[in-house]
Amino acid sequence: MTGSPALPERRGAATGRAALRRWVLLLYFVGVLGDVAWHARTYLTTGDRAIEAYEWVIGIQASLFWPVDLVAQALLASR
Repeated sequence: MTGSPALPERRGAATGRAALRRWVLLLYFVGVLGDVAWHARTYLTTGDRAIEAYEWVIGIQASLFWPVDLVAQALLASR
């Protein structure tokens, strides 16, 4: 029982980090859904007004990697 006072502090920090991770993942998921919807809208309002299979693949790939693109743009702008 000598180490028990530090345990609640550690548990609180771990719970805070877990909550932050959940919020970050939720925001990422919302961003992915929004970006897929944006690509679908673009494909449906231009061209032949149909979405081909390869367009879904391109839209989903672009949606999954938008955070990497934002970080890369920020790093390049800071140079």
